[in-house]
Amino acid sequence: MIPKIIHYCKFGDSKETDLVKRCRASWMKHLSEYEFKEWNESNFDVNSHPYTKRAYEKKMYAFVADYVRIWALYNYGGLYLDTDVEVFKSFDDLLDSEVFLGFETDYLVATCVIGAEKGSGFIGEFFAKYENKRFAGLETNVDFLADFLRAKGFKLNGSKYEEQGRVKIYPQRCFSPKDRATGKFEVEDDTYCVHHFAASWFPWYIKLEEYICKKLGVECRGYCYRFNKKYLSK
Repeated sequence: MIPKIIHYCKFGDSKETDLVKRCRASWMKHLSEYEFKEWNESNFDVNSHPYTKRAYEKKMYAFVADYVRIWALYNYGGLYLDTDVEVFKSFDDLLDSEVFLGFETDYLVATCVIGAEKGSGFIGEFFAKYENKRFAGLETNVDFLADFLRAKGFKLNGSKYEEQGRVKIYPQRCFSPKDRATGKFEVEDDTYCVHHFAASWFPWYIKLEEYICKKLGVECRGYCYRFNKKYLSK
């Protein structure tokens, strides 16, 4: 059983935006019976692992959170939420899983919302992948997770529910219904929350690409991200 603990991260000295305040208010409204656990410099040693140490030195705090969310879920169990996730209803009916995830696109699984039992073998195996991992710029845990899931035999077809044992991947509409190109989304009966994709960690050129795509109403293909990953993140 997944415990009723909400983990979230706040590293660095950035101020809380109005969006984050609104999202946090939605947590308090719909998850009032849950314990909230903020992870920051006071209770997590950023120098404890080379990945977090390097990311923190570069002030890429979202990547520190990439590691910490998996560490927290494995050691404590519960749910991890990005601070720009707005909740519409309780996750209570999902807590009988070992792990639950949700699609972000047709071929990627989101890490903005993850639920897991304490000591989950699945989460432990994924966490072990970080043991010798070197921080490399904009390589996100979403890509890292997709590779891991494919190796485990998940098809990652986006629109359909997938399950292996008690590890469940829900359709995009459940946790990440927002269209990044248009900014629009619909709340359906099985929509638990929406990830607003604040992406405060994006450098200016990736934000510019997303802005242009949004204005044109077309899908953002992430050309700047892929160029950075291939040529600059060495």
